[in-house]
Amino acid sequence: MTKQTGKPISLLLGEIASELFANCNEKESRYVSRYGISLGEAKCLRKMNGFDSLTVNQLAHELNLTSSRITRITDSLVAKGYVLRETDSHDRRVYNLTLTEKGKKLAGDLIDGYKKIHSEILRNVPQEYHAIMIEALKVLNLAVVEWLEKH
Repeated sequence: MTKQTGKPISLLLGEIASELFANCNEKESRYVSRYGISLGEAKCLRKMNGFDSLTVNQLAHELNLTSSRITRITDSLVAKGYVLRETDSHDRRVYNLTLTEKGKKLAGDLIDGYKKIHSEILRNVPQEYHAIMIEALKVLNLAVVEWLEKH
């Protein structure tokens, strides 16, 4: 229990994590909407930016989404000219996804924009907390991963 709220620390952690997650999603949705893409499309573009080519299953694994969800997202990205989808030459059931030049440019713009946004956000946090926040979030994320592996 905390003295200020009378709530258990575990409940406070859940509440702030949920609020942070919702606010981060809102921040990202507002940002990517100016490019006429969805949050899912932006996540795919950013993730694909680090690879020459990915299969649908690889991208699904990287983003922790189902293959059918990735297929729907990439259908839209293909239609908008950001992604090229080709049948694998060794297995016709597999599709390889590659960013087009237009997709590479947008992915780069998105990444640059995220850096700028997060720099702006960090200006509202005293410098002495920056390293502490990063370390605390890493520890929290590892604890969540461990919990997920057990359950």
